[in-house]
Amino acid sequence: MYTISEAARRTGIPSSTIRYYDNHGLLPGIQKSSAGNRLFSDENIRELEEIAALLACGFSIREMKEYTDASPTRRTQMLQIRRAQLYEEIKTMQNCIALLDKRIP
Repeated sequence: MYTISEAARRTGIPSSTIRYYDNHGLLPGIQKSSAGNRLFSDENIRELEEIAALLACGFSIREMKEYTDASPTRRTQMLQIRRAQLYEEIKTMQNCIALLDKRIP
């Protein structure tokens, strides 16, 4: 088991951010010591890394909470929806770049 500072060091996620995730219900499997300190397993570390990656992909905290509570089928569906949204964003950005390229002498 790891302390929050060890979890932060392992994941590169600040302790304050990890506390925020826990306070918003994104880490339901976190154990607490007799002193009330959070204790992280290797599985919790993997969960933190997945949360950080999905947030970087554009998931909101609300969506991450839904994802955390979802069935495997619903999780797959959520990932497919976000992937489609990212492809649309890429397409929009490519169109913007093409427009700018035309305008730059």
